[in-house]
Amino acid sequence: FSPDGDAKNVEERYGRWTDAVERSRDWARDGGD
Repeated sequence: FSPDGDAKNVEERYGRWTDAVERSRDWARDGGD
């Protein structure tokens, strides 16, 4: 377990996840497809 490497990995993954959440929120707000 390397705190620095793992933290960076988690940050990247979390950032991508929040991006996806934002996109699906916009998508839902715009009435889906």
